[in-house]
Amino acid sequence: MKGLTFPKKAPRQKIWTTTKCDAVLRDMVRRRDKICQWCRPCRGGQLQISHFWSRRYYAVRWDVDNVDLVCARAHWEIEHQKQGSYRDWKVKQLGEERYLALRNRMATPMKAVAARLAFQEASA
Repeated sequence: MKGLTFPKKAPRQKIWTTTKCDAVLRDMVRRRDKICQWCRPCRGGQLQISHFWSRRYYAVRWDVDNVDLVCARAHWEIEHQKQGSYRDWKVKQLGEERYLALRNRMATPMKAVAARLAFQEASA
């Protein structure tokens, strides 16, 4: 129809990929922690990112409370202690209230794209 103007669509925001989110989180945690958080000082190996709650839980995959920088040896040790000494250490690190909030976020279903977008916006 002649004379009508339609509003322009807002440009779509490009959502980061999972790989990009992982890289941004890794850099953030390396800057924050600097050394193995389990050993202090490091007992062995390359520094790695350890997720307390599995990366499959998108609601906490990129949550800085859920990740720690640890050496390869410590990472291997703590992977089998998530409901033992690693859990106790995590509660001491975060405090009971923050730990419970993290656990509640983990239990909240979230699609990958929503989690990536939330992390991207929080990182901006």
